[in-house]
Amino acid sequence: MKRLFRILLVAMLMLLATNRINAEDDHIILDDNYVQDHYDELNDDLKHIEEDYDIGIYFVLDKSINDVDAYAKSFLETHSHATSNVVMVVSEDNYAIATNGYYANDVNTYKKQLWNKYNDAPTYTDGIRDYYQAVTAIVNANQYSSVVPKVSGTPSVYDEAGLLTGEQAKQLKEKIDQIRKKYGMDVVVVTTNDLKGAKAMDYADDFYDYNGYSKDGVLMLLSMDDRGWHVSTKGKGAKYFTDYGIDVIVDKMMSNLKKGNFYEAFTIFADQADYFIDQGRQGNIIDTNNPVKKEKTFGIFNGAISAVVGALSSLFTSLILNGQMKSIKMEKYAGSYVVDRSFVINGSADMLVDTKVSRHYDPPHHESSSHSSSGGGSSMHTSSSGSSHGGHGGHF
Repeated sequence: MKRLFRILLVAMLMLLATNRINAEDDHIILDDNYVQDHYDELNDDLKHIEEDYDIGIYFVLDKSINDVDAYAKSFLETHSHATSNVVMVVSEDNYAIATNGYYANDVNTYKKQLWNKYNDAPTYTDGIRDYYQAVTAIVNANQYSSVVPKVSGTPSVYDEAGLLTGEQAKQLKEKIDQIRKKYGMDVVVVTTNDLKGAKAMDYADDFYDYNGYSKDGVLMLLSMDDRGWHVSTKGKGAKYFTDYGIDVIVDKMMSNLKKGNFYEAFTIFADQADYFIDQGRQGNIIDTNNPVKKEKTFGIFNGAISAVVGALSSLFTSLILNGQMKSIKMEKYAGSYVVDRSFVINGSADMLVDTKVSRHYDPPHHESSSHSSSGGGSSMHTSSSGSSHGGHGGHF
C-alpha cells in the first residue's frame, strides 16, 4: 500500500511540475504569490546558458510544495533536456537541489553554497540570478581556464602594456579611486599587449570577474596587439553605461587614442564615468531616448548677423573717412592722375593673375564602435564565470 502511495505521489508531483511549465518550457517557475519581476530576463539568461554550456538550470519557488526533495527529483525526470541539469526547489524555508548528468558531482559538492547565494540576496530576483551564476561558475571551473593575469587588491589602473609613465599612472589611479569611493562602484582601466588568443570581450569580462571586483562597475580595456578597445559593464554599470553611452564616451577619447595620448584618453574616460554614474543615480541615464546634448555651434543665423554687422561697420567707417577728405575732388580724365613721363613699358610677359581652387572635404573614417544598439539600453551576455555583463568594443 505504501509503495502504491509513493507511486501516486510521484505521479502527482510530475503532473504538477509539468503543469507549471508554460509552452516555452521556462527555466524559472513561480507561483502566484510572487511578483514576476524580471521574469523574462531571467528565463532568457538561463536559455542562453543552456545553449552555451549544455547545462539546464532551473528554479522553482512555490510555498505549497510539501516534499521539496521528491518534487526536485520528479522535476528532473521530465525536464532534463541538456547533458547536465540542476534544479533548486524552494518552499517557505525548505529547499532541495537535485542534479543529474556530467556535472552532477561538482554541483552536489556546493549545494549549501548555492543555497546561501540565493538566501543571502536582498531580493528573490537577485537570489535567483546569484544561484544560477554560481552554478555556471562551477561548470566553468571544470572546463575553462582564463588567460587574464591574477592581480591583488582590485587595482583601478592595471597598465600591463606600459602606456603610462609612473606619474601618469599615479595621477589616474588617484582620480579613479575618488570616483570609486564617491559612488561605491568599481571603475577600472586595463591595458595589455597580448590577449593570448582570447576575444577582447572575454578578456575584459574575465579580468573583472576573476580579480574580485564588485557586482557593480565598468572596465575599459585597451589591447595594443590589435589596437582594440572594449568596455565591460556589470550590475549598475550595465544600467548606467548603455550601448549608446559607451559610444559617446569612446568618441570623446578617440582622437587621443589615435594620437597615442593615452593618459589624456583615460582621463576623459574617468571624467565621463563620473558624469554617467552621477546622472544614472539621479535617474537621468544617458541613452538614445536621453542623448547627450550637443555643444552649441556658431550657426547660420549667428553667421548672418555677424556678416550684416561687419558690412554696416565697414560702411560707416567708409562714410566717415570720405567726409573728412574735403580737399579732394574727382577729375574728369584719367590722365590727370598720372605723373608726366612716369609710365613707361619696356617689355611684356605672361603672368598668372587669377586661379580657382576647388576643395572637397573627406571626413575621417570613424572606428569608435563595432556594436551599437539603436533600440537603447545595454546588450547583455553571460561571461565564463556565469556573471551577466554588458558593453561592447571596437578599434582605434
